[in-house]
Amino acid sequence: MKDFIRGGEGISVPGVETVILEHSDVLAAEIVAYPDERLGEMARAVLVLQPGASMDLAALSKRLLSSGLSKSYISQLLILREELPRTPSGEIRKFQVCELVPDGNG
Repeated sequence: MKDFIRGGEGISVPGVETVILEHSDVLAAEIVAYPDERLGEMARAVLVLQPGASMDLAALSKRLLSSGLSKSYISQLLILREELPRTPSGEIRKFQVCELVPDGNG
């Protein structure tokens, strides 16, 4: 996913994903932007966790804030999946992850 703009601020998607992936319970992470009438774009985090692990939006937000990221980098929704669509070489198919995520109204 490319970087996106939230409230006039550029959000580095790879930077946020890197912080999330540093958590030992996270196997895969993608940040998906969706349109927002007021702020331009908002973020949703799509994660695959280690078997038996759990995480909620509050824990994810705390993790991002404690890493030094500002509130504008925080996802508004956390979606947990058992797996993410991948290419034959193992790379995550970002465009298909976007299709898994409900739109900004859902």
